[in-house]
Amino acid sequence: MPLKEWLIKKVSQKLLVPEKITEIIVNEQFIEALKQTSTSNSIEFSGFGKLVFLRVKAQKTMDKYLLVKNILENQLLSLDGEEGRRNIEMKIATLNKNIEHLKPKLK
Repeated sequence: MPLKEWLIKKVSQKLLVPEKITEIIVNEQFIEALKQTSTSNSIEFSGFGKLVFLRVKAQKTMDKYLLVKNILENQLLSLDGEEGRRNIEMKIATLNKNIEHLKPKLK
């Protein structure tokens, strides 16, 4: 079970609130947390904990993203099938979003 689903289930049981309402609130918190990661080096969730941005790990992650992107681009050049091509293009698009999100933090 993914962390988000587990969190929604536990919070709704603990507070006796319907899961739908809890899901809306948790989704909003995740969206706001993602926005804050672009400008802050730490995020604190009241009653849950604190997440801290580590530049060394971020650089390793960026290097991994770039390596995987190069591998996928090379696979894309040598691929003939349309279905496989679309799959790789979607992976590259996701990697590009991740790279663009991480890039400002590493400057």
